[in-house]
Amino acid sequence: MFVQYGEWKIKADILKTRSYYSTFAKGTDKFSRNFQKYCNKLTKEERDFFDFFGIDPTCAYVQSLGMSHKGTVPTSGYYYIFGEYVGAPYQPAISVETLMKQGFGARKDNSLRIGSFVFEFQFPTDPHSDIPHNIPDNCICLRFYCEDVNWLISDKCEKRYKQVSRFERFFAKISAKVSFPKSKKDEDRAYEPAVFLAATSF
Repeated sequence: MFVQYGEWKIKADILKTRSYYSTFAKGTDKFSRNFQKYCNKLTKEERDFFDFFGIDPTCAYVQSLGMSHKGTVPTSGYYYIFGEYVGAPYQPAISVETLMKQGFGARKDNSLRIGSFVFEFQFPTDPHSDIPHNIPDNCICLRFYCEDVNWLISDKCEKRYKQVSRFERFFAKISAKVSFPKSKKDEDRAYEPAVFLAATSF
């Protein structure tokens, strides 16, 4: 199936994607179980987006630093779509130094906002992309961030975090890429604060 969202053009294998999620081993930690419950109450717009690609939204290994001052638990993670890119938005190559000098405004925002979710298609040739090394073959990586996830399970959320600035998130993203090369196992870095902060830099 050919899919287009803005400048993103994708040839997606919906049946293969659905098959992948039908055997997905869901996370059992507190944040995963809470996010799974949150996904049972998605809006029609959000549900349609996931259905369109054959994604089960409850099937994601998520990350969170804990509860914010607003009482929500911002959550990030990845989804995989079997398929390939046919076209992608142009993203100018900008060095870290230039990006910092220009106040982070030089980089084009190619994210998609669907309901309370922010999605970013990760393009392999983009040096700023964030693709786990163990992604299944022939898959497109879709990173997501959802800020307003309510705490819905009965277990107490003991972790808390303070909101950080855009500069701190950007610095954490760069630090994560320097400290953790692509070949390092994701399991070793799954809950590193720098990695989560990088995932929140939308």
